[in-house]
Amino acid sequence: MECAGNPTEFKLLLEKLNGFFSVVHQHGDRILAAVDIIRSIPLFYTINNNHIFISDDARWILEQRDRKKIGRAHV
Repeated sequence: MECAGNPTEFKLLLEKLNGFFSVVHQHGDRILAAVDIIRSIPLFYTINNNHIFISDDARWILEQRDRKKIGRAHV
């Protein structure tokens, strides 16, 4: 994928994609993430101790958290 320096460029690149995908792009201190229109490959994230964790594996995300359970309010 071409380098997208800002959210507008990132969106334009995504509009060219077709099919099933999830993508995470870090540019400097900015992280941009997206999935295809039907969310065929979902992305999950958490923030713990000022670190952001992004994955397609929800169990791995839970392992990165201080709290290991997701409350009903977070679903």
